[in-house]
Amino acid sequence: MSIGNRVEQTSTTTGTGPIELLAPPTGRRGFVDEFGAGATARYVIENEDGSAWEIGDGTVNAGPPQTLARSPIRSSNANALVNFAAGLKRVYCPAGDADWARFGGGMPAAVGTADAIVIAHAPSVARYVDGMEFWFLASAANTGPVTLDAGPGAVSLRRGDGTVPLAAGD
Repeated sequence: MSIGNRVEQTSTTTGTGPIELLAPPTGRRGFVDEFGAGATARYVIENEDGSAWEIGDGTVNAGPPQTLARSPIRSSNANALVNFAAGLKRVYCPAGDADWARFGGGMPAAVGTADAIVIAHAPSVARYVDGMEFWFLASAANTGPVTLDAGPGAVSLRRGDGTVPLAAGD
C-alpha cells in the first residue's frame, strides 16, 4: 500500500465498480503519475456534501480510462462499497509519507469525549491552517457537533466542503 503527497482527482462514476479518475486539479498529482499502473494506493472518495464516503486501498489502472479499483476499509455504508449516486466525487490520498512517518506508521488514539476529541500530535502543532487534515482512532461515535484539539486549541470539525458541522454518528 502506498500513500502520496497532494494526490487528488475527481470522478463522476456512479455505482460500486471501479472509479474512473478525471484530470487532477491544478497543483495536484494524479494516482497514475504518483504510483504507476498496478500499484495499490490508499484512497478516500467522498461526494460533494460528505454524506457518502469510502476509505480504502485501491489498485491503480493506467487505462484508458484511468481507474481505481476499490477495496474499502471504512465507509458510510457499514464499511462496504458505497453505491455512489450521480454527481462529482473527490478522490484523494489521505496523507503523505511524512505524515505517516510522524505517527510511526500508525494513528494516534483520541482521548476526551466522543464530541470533544483531543489528540497528541507529534510533532506538536503550533497553529491550524486551512485544509489541514488529522487522522485518529476515535473511541466512540459522536452524538452531535464535534471539536478537535490537536494542540493549539479546540476547533469545530466539519463535513466535506467545510461549511456543515458534523452531525450525530458522522
